[in-house]
Order: sequence, then structure tokens, then C-alpha cells
Amino acid sequence: MRYNIAAGLLYLATLVWFGYRLDGVADWVAIVVIFVAPFLAGFAAGLWALPVPWLALLLALPAGYGSGEVPIWFLMMFCALIALPAIVVGWAARWILTRYAVR
Repeated sequence: MRYNIAAGLLYLATLVWFGYRLDGVADWVAIVVIFVAPFLAGFAAGLWALPVPWLALLLALPAGYGSGEVPIWFLMMFCALIALPAIVVGWAARWILTRYAVR
């Protein structure tokens, strides 16, 4: 159980860092945070990681507009919409692995 909480908190910290550093992040880091990190969080923390992107969205509200015309929280909302299916796929991958491959 502690492992699940630690993985979820690490993913939350990564998303908050990403939200506040959105302008100065390299493209490959953005791809990893948006696509790979949710899969790994779902694999490690399971379905407990589902509320994490929405918590990051709430924590990004004070970030303002950054250097663009769109608020950071609006961009984090799209990041959360991408992350939710990736978390479920990561959880399903872990479930399949423990159900069939570990035996």
C-alpha cells in the first residue's frame, strides 16, 4: 500500500513541476510526462493514480498564463484527459502480468 501512495505522490509532483515549468521544458520531457508517466503510474499505483491528474489540474490554477495566451490549467486539463486512459492501460497491464505471467 505504501508503494502505491509513493508512486502516486511522485506522479503528482512530476505533474505539478511540469505545469509550472511548461514553457522551459524540452519536447522529449513533455512527451514522457504526458504519455509515459501516466502509464507507469497506473502500472505502479494501480487505479489509485486516477485522481492524480485532476489534483495536478487544481494545483496548476495559480500558475496563470505562463508565456502563452492559454491558461496553464487549461493545458493541464488536456494532459489529464490523455493521462486517464493511460493510467487505466497501465493498471490493466499490471493486472494481466500478475494474473497470467507470474504463475
